[in-house]
Amino acid sequence: LVLNIRIETISMIDLVMSIGFSIDNVAHYCHAYMISREITTRDKAIDALQVIGIPILLGDASTMVALLPLLGSKSRIFRSFFYILFTVLL
Repeated sequence: LVLNIRIETISMIDLVMSIGFSIDNVAHYCHAYMISREITTRDKAIDALQVIGIPILLGDASTMVALLPLLGSKSRIFRSFFYILFTVLL
């Protein structure tokens, strides 16, 4: 029991959706690494972070800001979605 969220169907659906966000970010990093024109793996990793790092960070930040209104909700579904997704995006 973390953040007053019970393990049940609603929180598990939220968790599966938030895992999708995590996989999406990693997929973008991997794609940027694979298409990098650098030679060494270290340079490819640095190039990938320079190319895609800020857009992913800003995308996660804007998602966090968009989730803030859910804090004012009295619905347990919306509050658990906020807590789980916000924690994953951190």
